Amino acid sequence: MASSSSASGMSQSYLGLHRDAIAELKREWDLFQLGDHCKTGSKVFQALLDRDAEFILCDSFFNVSDYGIKIHPYPKTQPVPTIADALKDVLRYKGDNHVKLIALHNGRISKKHCEGPEIVDKIIAYLASKSEKDYKSVVYPLTLPVYRLENQSIPIGIGKVNLKSLIPPEFRQSEHIFHIDREDWTTALVPKPSLDFMHFNHILCGQIMPHFFGKKIWIMCPHTPLNMSIWCHVTDKSDSGRMLDMIKQSDQLVVYVATNPCIMVLPPHTFHTALTFELACHSEIRVSSDIWIENIKESITVYTNEHFVERLREDPHGLNQIMQLIVPDLLAWATWCETIKRKPTEREWAIMDTLVPAVKTYEGFLDSLPIVEGKIACYTSDNQEKTPVKPPIEATVKNISKPVTKPRGIKSTPVHVSNSTDEPNSGEKLKPRWESLPPRLRRIYEAYTRHTGAKIPLGGPLLVSGPSYGNEINSAYR
Repeated sequence: MASSSSASGMSQSYLGLHRDAIAELKREWDLFQLGDHCKTGSKVFQALLDRDAEFILCDSFFNVSDYGIKIHPYPKTQPVPTIADALKDVLRYKGDNHVKLIALHNGRISKKHCEGPEIVDKIIAYLASKSEKDYKSVVYPLTLPVYRLENQSIPIGIGKVNLKSLIPPEFRQSEHIFHIDREDWTTALVPKPSLDFMHFNHILCGQIMPHFFGKKIWIMCPHTPLNMSIWCHVTDKSDSGRMLDMIKQSDQLVVYVATNPCIMVLPPHTFHTALTFELACHSEIRVSSDIWIENIKESITVYTNEHFVERLREDPHGLNQIMQLIVPDLLAWATWCETIKRKPTEREWAIMDTLVPAVKTYEGFLDSLPIVEGKIACYTSDNQEKTPVKPPIEATVKNISKPVTKPRGIKSTPVHVSNSTDEPNSGEKLKPRWESLPPRLRRIYEAYTRHTGAKIPLGGPLLVSGPSYGNEINSAYR
């Protein structure tokens, strides 16, 4: 496998079909014989082998201008968390609802309500026995908060790391806008063999993901028109079917074999999946940055598309899923706006102008959220079925068959992203009055959480995927 110790550019050997290397990874994965989910993992590697288009395969650092996905070296000045550190944080977990627990045997959000000690006991019992019975009992935390050290003389836990120092230098340059809201880092401790279905975590923000230990294969691709079209137009709309089609056909695919500590950077709307070969741990944080302004514009163009918005008006499930993704991103940008106590710079205005179409569109949905017994209806996909679940929003779902009424405040054709500050045809200026934008962004968040009765966590993935969501985006590509 080709790799490079230099971040200055991509050597030709990065790009290829890599069939020998992928076949070797498949043979290693096929040693796991623990049910259908492991068989799906094997199909992932077969999909890579079946690709006709070349892709990037690397096991070292990757920083190429043509690719938004980056792999940076881990800072030498910082300690690398160990298994003991990760277990310490898991043991402190008290069963909070906002932490997503994933069932190891099927990769889906678990309905079990476990506290830290029980999670650790089940993981250790499974790793010792390697039995299918213990395997099916394991759940692992995907969005565990990183606890701050209470006693600096006892440096145990992920919080012993100065996480701010893990932010790559390009985000800290003075000419760039960069914001992390409340420093809400989360951690995932993932046993083997684990497979996440392909998903994306954010629409208007990106994420920074330090990988600490364990062997994982990350398969990632950006939000390009081709990739969005594949995501939406697959014949098999199950989670596994969509994932396998994306792996076979997507462009700018990056496969990263993570074995050593590193810092991964994923732009907004990056599709990704991961297969875990060893007990592994990584952290994640939501990031607002103008480095990704073009990605944000592309996302907003899709999510304010007239066909897309019209379809959401009639689908409570699709509306709820989109709001779960876009509302926390809008809040992150709102808190950035509120840090500015002076006249905004041109670059800051550009970001605000970019956000306006999303604000105008999704404000109009607030009065149309499907409310059942004071809580918003929440679903997660399970192959072709919709199964009511509690996380990430507690809900009692009875009847949501009634179509969503036409939202107030949304015009027939939503305002689309423009690179200019000229006035739209409606005569309303795209550039908002400075004092109005942060409250409008925050109103969307506050109204949504008031409807749901639960706070949306700012850090960690929301794992939105599945047939309904793909069908909704499909309307934007007719």
